Amino acid sequence: MPGGDGPVFSMWARKTDVAQRLSSRLYIFQHATSLGNVESLMKWHAMTNEGRDPKVLLVSCGVEDVDDDMKADVLQGLESINLRFSVIFPGE
Repeated sequence: MPGGDGPVFSMWARKTDVAQRLSSRLYIFQHATSLGNVESLMKWHAMTNEGRDPKVLLVSCGVEDVDDDMKADVLQGLESINLRFSVIFPGE
C-alpha cells in the first residue's frame, strides 16, 4: 500500500453464523485478536468483545493484491460457508 499503511474497515454480515465462521474459512486473511500488521487479518468482533454486534467483522488489509487475492479469498470463504451450512443462500 502507498505509504506503508493498509486499510482497516468493518463489514457487517446479514447473519451471525456467517460472521462467526468466515474468518476460519479464509486462506489469505488470518483470524486475529488484534489488527494492524503486514498480513491481512480478519476478526469476528463479538468473539473478544462482549456486547458487540455479533454480525460485525473487522478487517485489516496487508500487502497482498486487493483486486485479485483478497477478493477471491473472501468470495471462496462465503461460498464454502454456503455449501456447508446453506446460511447465505438457503435453497440454492
